[in-house]
Amino acid sequence: MIDTPTTACARYGTGDFLKLNQRQYSTSIELIPCGEDFLKVVWNIGNDSHVFWASSAVGDQFSSFVKAIYALYAEGPDGHERTHHAIKNCHYYFHSHDPSIGENEIRVETELAWNGEGPYYQIKFCRIGKNHWKEPVLDGDDPITVQIENEQHKRFFYTIDGHELCYAVSKAITNALKTYGFYGYFFSTGGDCCVGDILDLHMILFLKAYALNVMEVRKLSTVWDNGLDHAEGTPFEKEIELLLFEM
Repeated sequence: MIDTPTTACARYGTGDFLKLNQRQYSTSIELIPCGEDFLKVVWNIGNDSHVFWASSAVGDQFSSFVKAIYALYAEGPDGHERTHHAIKNCHYYFHSHDPSIGENEIRVETELAWNGEGPYYQIKFCRIGKNHWKEPVLDGDDPITVQIENEQHKRFFYTIDGHELCYAVSKAITNALKTYGFYGYFFSTGGDCCVGDILDLHMILFLKAYALNVMEVRKLSTVWDNGLDHAEGTPFEKEIELLLFEM
């Protein structure tokens, strides 16, 4: 028997509010749709401020950044490995590949590129996951190394905590969507000539839940199960509350 929406909502306990608190970090990202096919990305990290121009006419935009960070993590049996098909470069390394990696660890490396119809940038991320990286790190350090290379082949290197990086990404997206809206953001990064930037909502919710330490939003519960097939659900009202939260 399939549960009614009322039954499902009652099981999720969506009447409870999330404990959401703003954080203060030095790292920040700003997304500025510029019409036609351009997105301007301003990223303050370390002591540097980088300005990127990403054209949807010749490549990816900020959605590739979201996917590259999302692929660094896992949630239980969901290793986020299906993101492989959505980003150009994603690699996993185990102890058998590199003895410096612990036997219960995994090194995940992801990469993306932005083409500004002239300027060209490459961004690489590297993260060591514990316990075969099957669970996000809710407390403690979560170092991620970042490499940025511009069109002059000048490279910049940083180490940033994963919570801080996810927070900066989530805040940038939240601000952009509240300013431009979903369709407005999409249209203003592609216009009538290209396909605009399509942000994956479920990935955004993961990054935001991780940044704010409210991973209960990602908890799956069975909506229906007939013994052969089944379907899982997440607390929709809490997801909307998380999506709307200003960081």
